[in-house]
Amino acid sequence: MKRVTKIGAGLILTAMITASAMVWAVVRRQMPAAREVAKIGPVAVRQYDKTILEELNRFTRRLSLAGNCTFSGVLSITNNEDSAKRVVPITFLCSKNAERCYIRYGGDETLNDEGLCIFIQHDQKKVVITAQKQVVTAVMPDLGTLTSNLSGDNYALTRSRDGADELITLKNDRHISCKEYRIRADSASQNIKEVYVRLSNVSDPLNKAKDKVIDMVFSNWSEQADPGKYLKVGDVLKRRGTAMSLNDAYRNYELIRL
Repeated sequence: MKRVTKIGAGLILTAMITASAMVWAVVRRQMPAAREVAKIGPVAVRQYDKTILEELNRFTRRLSLAGNCTFSGVLSITNNEDSAKRVVPITFLCSKNAERCYIRYGGDETLNDEGLCIFIQHDQKKVVITAQKQVVTAVMPDLGTLTSNLSGDNYALTRSRDGADELITLKNDRHISCKEYRIRADSASQNIKEVYVRLSNVSDPLNKAKDKVIDMVFSNWSEQADPGKYLKVGDVLKRRGTAMSLNDAYRNYELIRL
């Protein structure tokens, strides 16, 4: 069973981006009865600046992976409750073109192309192969639904400047699940430079010292994508009909077909 779950590790980047982009839209569906801690009485309906909402919607649509894109950077996860669970900053690269996708996450590589999903775990010297997976993209809400969701979760929505960067922040320090969600983008190019998410500890949500922080810093973002530029199926496998074997570069690796 461990081998199966390892495939998911290679796709954690895609899942993380989708989750961070959608966290404000889905969290209220997950915990409809306890979105705020110790909330007393009804929450007043918040009014949001339409231009900020439109910008937030535009940025999160890019993060939904609906279009072709190539991006790279560093992912950090800080678990303040348990220092043993802190993740050392990990470099990542993702190139997605329709259903073709290449991901490099730390020392692991995943290629989803030509009818196959290939996961290469270099430190364990294993190549795991399954059928090609569908690239899941997030369905983004319209502005009306977005406004309703944010207001229902009592998020404050602000826009600020930090030098040449623009920051759009959602914040509610009493939220039971996600206290803060922030996008940093270049003001001129509108390229996303950072996604920052601060999550509550469900067992002790008001204790800031136990918050979990997910921080993705992007060093490159492009609307162009060619997954084969980084890895091709033929670089890894020799195929004759349904028979497969590893190329010489992977001759010391274990081939696992699922």
